[in-house]
Amino acid sequence: MRARRSRQGFSVVELLMASLAFAVMAITVGMVLVRAWQGWRDNTESLGVQRDARLAMVELGREIRNSKISEITGDSDGLYFTADDVRTYDLTFGKDRIATSPGVVLESWTDPVIGSNYVGIAFSLSNSRGTDVRVYSTTFFPRN
Repeated sequence: MRARRSRQGFSVVELLMASLAFAVMAITVGMVLVRAWQGWRDNTESLGVQRDARLAMVELGREIRNSKISEITGDSDGLYFTADDVRTYDLTFGKDRIATSPGVVLESWTDPVIGSNYVGIAFSLSNSRGTDVRVYSTTFFPRN
């Protein structure tokens, strides 16, 4: 008489199918997490671009509007303010003061347009990968 063997456990086919199902789920979850992280990073860098542009515009506007400046000149490196009797110092607003947040790059700075009663400024900022490029331009009117 033969002894009866107990057939407990899983077959090789069952183990392979379970491993395959687990691998598919792990890859799917991993891809979702990577996409979520990339979206968070893109959003953070985009906010940095907007924040740097706003801060540069506020600082430039405050300096141009609230100062007695006898002369404003500009070139591809920045703006140069020459003081008159009211101010005791000259001021330089260089293009290197625009992009200050990590991951924000100054793409371009155009020579300022300086008229008899206005100053036009334009620059372009992007994130470090160059996927979010925005152009900012405005016109300031000095009070003097």
